[in-house]
Amino acid sequence: MPNNNSSKSVISSIFSSFGDAPGGLSEELKEFTLSMGAEYLYRNQFALRTGYFNESQFKGNRKYFTVGVGVKLHMASVDVSYVVPVEHNNPLANTVRFSLLFNTDSFSKRKKDDVSKL
Repeated sequence: MPNNNSSKSVISSIFSSFGDAPGGLSEELKEFTLSMGAEYLYRNQFALRTGYFNESQFKGNRKYFTVGVGVKLHMASVDVSYVVPVEHNNPLANTVRFSLLFNTDSFSKRKKDDVSKL
């Protein structure tokens, strides 16, 4: 059955989305997840990170810790993290995550510095 909400404004749609679960408010509260993390940054270049993620058993039941490291270079950053599951048979067990970030602002800053040297 299609849901025709085209007559609702954007603001109205945002606020009505907080009460649209079939089970009412109790089901809406089960959709909340808890996640937190901490980071230690040494000399604005090396990072140590840890975190925790907790989801309701009725909405996925993902519970895990993460640990990771990061290195920031002039124009790029590399981050690696490892998922440590809380429960056995977790599909995310032994997952390693990599991310690579390029800082495009450093390219434009270098270009300006090169032009000013001329």
